[in-house]
Amino acid sequence: MIFYSNIMKKQGILALLSLLAFTPAVFANEIAVKEDNGDIYLSGLPSYQSIQAVYNGIPKVQKKTSNECGFIKLTSSTSTPINLSSDSITFNSNSYALGSVPVSSALTCSNGVLGGTVSGIVQKDGNAVYITGLSPYTDYQVGFNNIPVTRSIKANTCGIAKLSNTDTYNNSAGTIVIKNRETGVTIGTLPAFASIPEAGGPVCRRGTGFFPVGFPTSSNF
Repeated sequence: MIFYSNIMKKQGILALLSLLAFTPAVFANEIAVKEDNGDIYLSGLPSYQSIQAVYNGIPKVQKKTSNECGFIKLTSSTSTPINLSSDSITFNSNSYALGSVPVSSALTCSNGVLGGTVSGIVQKDGNAVYITGLSPYTDYQVGFNNIPVTRSIKANTCGIAKLSNTDTYNNSAGTIVIKNRETGVTIGTLPAFASIPEAGGPVCRRGTGFFPVGFPTSSNF
């Protein structure tokens, strides 16, 4: 009886999709559509493909904790590369071009004693950036304006992936580049948010993609 009930439930879902003007289809083209809540659906991807969405309009923000001497030291790394000549950071709602901040000797901190000369809220030496004048052992948010926010998503068996619109991942802010997460190769760049066609999101049921009637068919990324 349970097996029969599950069959009936699945058949009911398929029937409901039909009544809601969804039709089964397979699109080889990579197509992006948006819903009125800002969510973006990508279709035409390989089944279960892992992708990375790069939000070029949203800077990466990290929590940094000041040390006992009241400063934060930022150094370049693989995950957060910093160019001391051309990048900029945002701190306390103010943007600082690193090529224009004061240059001083390295700041040090030993047993709560500050070593070096403080010459600005943000300053640098040849290897690091320092944010000074802070309360000791306090968390702060630092924005790296030249490093975009990224998110990883996996397509379902129908080759459909959803980019939910959130405060962290604002789909309407700037350009979104879609990459193959495993290889780093760019799959495509989404159109400007205003140019992405609006349509109901496709649905995947039992390995079959169902698309609203009128769903676009031409690749747009």
